[in-house]
Amino acid sequence: MALIHVDLRLSDVEFELWALEEHLAALEESVTFLKAQDRIRTEARLREQGLDDDEGEIQIALQEHDQRVNHVLPRYLRGSFLVALWAVFDAAVRDIADHLRHQKKRELRLGDLRGNILESGQKYFRHVLGLELLPDTQAADRLTQALILRNAYAHANGRLDAVFERDLPKIEKWIEGNVGVTEDHGFILMSKELTAECLEAVRRTLLPLISAVKGK
Repeated sequence: MALIHVDLRLSDVEFELWALEEHLAALEESVTFLKAQDRIRTEARLREQGLDDDEGEIQIALQEHDQRVNHVLPRYLRGSFLVALWAVFDAAVRDIADHLRHQKKRELRLGDLRGNILESGQKYFRHVLGLELLPDTQAADRLTQALILRNAYAHANGRLDAVFERDLPKIEKWIEGNVGVTEDHGFILMSKELTAECLEAVRRTLLPLISAVKGK
């Protein structure tokens, strides 16, 4: 019987990308579900308190409902997803670089270079490994955007006035440019579409590199 060789190198990264796709799909379904559930609970609370005929109380309750489900909920869920997405990307690039370094017998490590994973990664893959880290300009732009927004959520909880000073002009430009980033009461919000585009940029970048490791 012929033996079947299965290359399991970096399979954990491929599984993580699959899990992130499922996570994002479930996340957006949760946003829709929780919006409906919060509306039901809001109306039930008004009835229980005997306020379902009080126009003033109804308006206040619905305004609070709108703030929760259309602003806080998407910001929290999509922001936390982006943090997880970037953790997978950062770790995967370093892991791939190490595999390729051994294959090509290079001494210099990715960690020996300064800069964030995009800055150091592009230099390392191009000049040390002879490969391009980023497949195209569109993916590069989206990953740069993802990194800056990830930092805004991870280090500033999405507060516009607390982001890294160097990133503020770019974020403000995105807000003005209607590219899936908006500002609400001082917080940064990402659209559903932009979140999905960030995931796709990560996939388009990592999958060819995984194939390069496996010699495909």
